This record gives sequence, C-alpha cells and structure tokens, in this order.
Amino acid sequence: MYGKKSVFLTLWLSYVLVLAIPVSIGAVLYTMMIGTLTDNANRSNLAMLEQVRQVTDEHLREIDRLTVLIATHPKIQQLWMNDGGGTDRALQYVEAIRAMNSILNSTNYVSNFYIHVDNEQTVVGPSLKADADIFFNQAYPLPGMNFEQVRGTLLTGYHYKSFFSLNASGERSGSTLLSTVSLPIGEKERPRGTLVMLLENEQISAMFKPIQQSGKGTVFLVDGSGEVLLSTSADKRLPDGLKEAVAAKSGNSSFHYKGEPHMLSFTTGQNDWKIVSLVPQSVVFQRVYEIKSWAIVLLALILVAGTAAAYGMAYRSYSPLRDMVLALRIGRPADDPSGSNEYEYIKTSITRTLLEGEESKRRLDSMMPVARAHFLTRLLKGQSTPADLEKDALQLIGLHVSQPYVYAVLIELEEDGGFQMKESERDRLLARFIVHNLAAELADGSGYVTEMDRSRFVLVMNTPSREEEGARQREQLIGTLKRYIEDRFHMKVWIATSSIRQGLEEAAACYQEAEHALDYRILHEAGTVIHYEQLERREQSFYFYPLELEAKLINHMKCGDAEQAVSILDQLYERNMTSRRLTPELGKFLFFDMLSTILKVMHALQIGDRLWLDGLEINPVKLIADSHSAEGMLHNIKELCEQICRHVREAPGSQAQLRTRLQQYIEEHYSDHSFSLNAMADHFEMTPPYISSMFKKQHGINLTDYIANLRIARAKAYLTESNLTIQQIAEKVGYTTDIGFIRVFKKLEGVTPGKYRELSQPAANS
Repeated sequence: MYGKKSVFLTLWLSYVLVLAIPVSIGAVLYTMMIGTLTDNANRSNLAMLEQVRQVTDEHLREIDRLTVLIATHPKIQQLWMNDGGGTDRALQYVEAIRAMNSILNSTNYVSNFYIHVDNEQTVVGPSLKADADIFFNQAYPLPGMNFEQVRGTLLTGYHYKSFFSLNASGERSGSTLLSTVSLPIGEKERPRGTLVMLLENEQISAMFKPIQQSGKGTVFLVDGSGEVLLSTSADKRLPDGLKEAVAAKSGNSSFHYKGEPHMLSFTTGQNDWKIVSLVPQSVVFQRVYEIKSWAIVLLALILVAGTAAAYGMAYRSYSPLRDMVLALRIGRPADDPSGSNEYEYIKTSITRTLLEGEESKRRLDSMMPVARAHFLTRLLKGQSTPADLEKDALQLIGLHVSQPYVYAVLIELEEDGGFQMKESERDRLLARFIVHNLAAELADGSGYVTEMDRSRFVLVMNTPSREEEGARQREQLIGTLKRYIEDRFHMKVWIATSSIRQGLEEAAACYQEAEHALDYRILHEAGTVIHYEQLERREQSFYFYPLELEAKLINHMKCGDAEQAVSILDQLYERNMTSRRLTPELGKFLFFDMLSTILKVMHALQIGDRLWLDGLEINPVKLIADSHSAEGMLHNIKELCEQICRHVREAPGSQAQLRTRLQQYIEEHYSDHSFSLNAMADHFEMTPPYISSMFKKQHGINLTDYIANLRIARAKAYLTESNLTIQQIAEKVGYTTDIGFIRVFKKLEGVTPGKYRELSQPAANS
C-alpha cells in the first residue's frame, strides 16, 4: 500500500543500522590491525637496511683510515715525492712494498690496493712493482678494461673518495668495487700518483640476501650521484623513477617495478650512499592478505545473518501498526490523503483542516506588503483621497500612524561604487533588498519604506515633535542608516531629508522637499546627507566656459596632449563648481557642454561614437548621463579626454616605430626576473591589454607565448652548448625557479630540459 516508504522498511533499516554499529567498529579495528601489520613489515625491512648501512659505513670509515695511513706513511710517500733511479730508488720501492704489505694484512675490508706513480708510469703494490702497461694489461687487468681505459677513467684528473663499480664489460654498475684517491691528498693542480683500492664487498653482498625475501626482492647500493655500486639484480641499473623516489634520507613507500607493486625501503649512509630495497608486496604482505580474505568472508556472513534477523524483528513490530491503519481507512473517501507511510497518513488526517485555514491566512498576509507599497506610492505622489487616510482604511493595509508629525528620507544608491553594483542585475537586486530591509528594520514601527525607482527608496517616518526632539531623532536615524550601509555593506548612497510637517496628508509635500534636496547631489560626493532646510540659495544664472578655452581644449586633444587637456578641465571645474554658486541644473549643463566638445573632437578625428575604457566599449553620452555627482562627471570627462589623446598618439603612422621599440625592449629584458607585461606597459606608458592586443595583431602570436618561445630557444642553446645546471639556465633566461622553467619547456618541447640535453648530446658528439 505504501511501497518503498512504508514504516516496515523504516523499521527494517533501523535494525540494520543498529547492526552496522558493531560491524563498523570491527571494520575500524580491522583497518587498524592491517595498518599495524603493514607498519611492522615496513619497519622490519627498514631495520635490515639499517644493519647493511652500518656495515657499509664501517667499510667506508676503514677505507678513509687506510687512505690517510697510506698517504701519510713516510716510506710510501717516497714513491711520488722522490724522482730518479739507481740503488736508492730500488731500495725505496722495496721499503714501500713492505709497508704496503703490512697495511694490507691489517684490514679485512680491502682485498688489494696499489699506487700508480705518474711520472714513472709505474704501479707499486703490496707484493710487486711493474710498469703500468704490463700491470693493467697482463698482471692484474681490471674487468673489461685495458690500460688506456684504466688511465682515462681512474688515473687521469683529481680523485678523492671516488668509487667505481665495474663488470666484465667494463661498464659502471658492476660487481667489482674500486676506490681511487689522487696523491698527495689535496693536490688538485698536479697530482703525482693515484691510489687504487679494490674493496672487499662480499660481506655487504651476503647481508643483501635476507632483505631479498627468499630471493624475490632486489637490493641496490647507490652512491651519491645515483650510480649503482652493488646490486642483487642481473640488471645493474636503477629502474626509471626510482632515483626520484629515494631522494629523501630514508623511508618506505610503494613502487611499481617489473609489472607489479613493490614495497620500497631505503636509507642513507656515509658519503650519501643509499641502500635501496624493492620487495614484491605479494611477498611482504602475504600474511596480511590472508587475514584480509578471512575478515571479508566473516564480515559478509555477519551482514547476511544480521540482515535476516533485522527483517524478522521489523515484521513483528510493524504488524500492529498495519492493522490500525487498515481500520482507519474504512469509510474514508477515495481522494483521502494517505501520506508517504503509515505515520504520515495519521498525521495528515489530523492536520488537513488546520492547514487549509492557515493557507487562507497566508495568502492574505502575502498580499499585504504589496497593497501597503501601492498606497505609500500614491500617497507620496499626492494621489490619495481623505477616505484613504481614515484610521480603519490604514489598519486594513497594516499601516499604523501613532505620532502627529511626519517627514521623508530619500535614499539613492550610487550604482558606480560598492557592493558589485556594476556586476549584474542580480547584484543590484541584492543591494536594493539590503537597503530596503535595513531601512524597514531601523524604522521599527515608527515609519514605512517603499521603493520609488530602481535605486531610490523613500522612508516615511512618524515623530512626536517638530522641534528639537524630532530633529534629534531624525539625525540619529539617518546616522545609523548611513553607517550601516557604508561600513557594513560598503555601498555609497546620497540621503536627502525633508522638513518635519504635521499630518499624514503632508507626506506628499515632504517627498517633494526631499526630492528637491536630492537634486543637489551633483554638488556633493556620495555619502553626503542633504537637508532641505539647509539648502543654500544659488542665484548664479550662467557658468564659465568661454569659446577660446574650448578651442584650446580641442587643440590639445587633437594633438594628443592629455596633460594640458586635463589641466584645462581642472581649471573649469575649479572656476565653476568651487568658486561659483551654480545651481544643480547649471552644473549639469556645464558638463554636457564639455561633453559636446569631446563629441566634436571625436567626430573630427573620425573615431565614431564609441570609446574603449578599461577594456570595455562605452557610450560617452550614457557615461556622463549616468553620473550623479560633479566629481564623477569630471572623472569620466577626463577619462574620455585621455582616451582620445591616446588614440591620437597611437595613430597608425607610429605603429612601425612602436613595433620596433617593443621587439628591442623584449630582446633586452626577456631574461630579467621582473620582466612582465605590466612592466612593459609601464615602460611604454600604455595599458597591458592594449600592448597585448596590438602585439598579437602585428605578429599573429600572443605576447606571453612569444616571450616564452624566446626564452626556451635561448635555453635550448644553453643546454647543448654549456654545462650549466637547469637552475642556472632557468635564471639566465628569466625564470626565478627551475620548476616554472621545466613546466614551460616541457609544454613547448614535449620533453624536460634534462631529457632534451641527454638527447642532444649524442647528436653533438656524432
């Protein structure tokens, strides 16, 4: 009967919800348990890596100790400190070999070491002395390397704690680990020899096996530059993306390797060497997955059994309610409301009659504000009759006049400022709504507000006295209203008041006085309160705007001299609006006379009847007509004048020269970090939108794209022709950080700067 919204369904879902509480708690505990197991696995793996790191650090410290011992041993120092031959030199070799043999026997971390003496091309070890060529080619050849390769890689240039890992092919990332140090230590300009040590890495490799998790994982020993020194994998290179993933000192995360997710753990030791472990998650979390499977099965069983039990309990609770509803429906008409469920049916049956009465009253109340606003509009326009002012007629529309005196307050919004008044019709409606409600709230039963125009409101107020007390209450009301509108809602308004008159029938006269006072807003800025009683009597019958001054203004605009043209406008404003007592009507005539001068110039220059202001096309006549204050009119007149002068200065005859100057400026400043469209606009004293649109029109490309292409072209040259870092190149071509440079480079070239350099170097070498 009630379908899916039946009370039975509600009861059943309620029991299921009760069941969900312990199930949810179990799920939370299960999640915490899985997280704990995962953390334990991560910590265990990281702990094994720490053991390997400690052994590795011990190796490095021992190598540092041996390096210092060999480099400072007096008898060994004779190899590179003394030149020449003879018996003494042979004795020096013997003493050096004995000393080196003694040092080698004292350590377990170095399998062998020897010293290459540069000026003699001789290699001396703990058990022999031989020519370098014979030593590296026949006696003790390094895996996959002849003497020339050894000399170019290990024996040339300055080395200090340089480590190399070689395999049988001579490539890096192999199984033989070497350390090279130039002798004497610290001699960078002219080293005399090179100490080469072959490291004993079996102990480290043996510690990699427990980390591999039954041989299914991979362990890498990586130096500070990202090169693999040791690895348990046949592939001796780091997987793509792994170097970035282990940039921190230590940690663990997930990494996709060989087509499946792996648990990544890493730690950093001495010399920034990193031990990196990659173990398949299926191996590490095998036990976790088993527990998860059993938990899901158990949860499903609990849900099925609990849902069935909830169904039975809900059915038992619903049966009495169903019987009661069936009894109530007997004898009801066919259109009787049933509600969405049984409870709703009972509630609807009880309240239906009450709702019908309330609906009638609501409709009557909704019409009351409309009727009251219509009456106030007729009253203020002098169209009411004495019968309309009877007490019973006023009470019928909810109008209560308790005081003998009235006055009018006229509020006009300035649509040019505050509260997004220019944005949309919705914003204007919201502003009018705020002012209407605020005025009604401040009236507090002593007055009523109505809207006379799209931005004009009238507040008709009652007051007990027309003397000091009434004037004080009026000032207090106006001050509070003005403060709320300006400070809280950031809107600009003019407020005009009438005198205080006796009787509601004088409301029309009060409105006329307030309207007359509001006409003087042209002489005041927004936010001014204008009282009818305080209006000055202005008897000036003409304004100052001689023909010769108009001619000068026209000439300055035609020459593009905005500074002189604006100066004349300021003189006219000072002479007429500040020094003379013009009426509001004459003030408007003055500004429309100035507008006619501007229209003459526009016609003479064949500009048309439209100008662009702040990126928008405007109508000069409408711009001035919509201004309500003298300052606003003057500001708009100046803007029009400056636009005309700018149009003259930017005439087509000067476009070629300007284009050349723009290109020269860009070539000279594109590498500056502070270079921008706004900076270039300030330099040429133009607006950014104008420069941008003009550049695109002349070159067929956006200015920002042109600058980006110029910077990237120069960066490509740096990448292929220099060894500068990415950060240094980014700074040279105008980027403050390498992050923004890399993003733009990849967007334009399709690859990162580092990849571009890598791809360009083989081409350059070939």
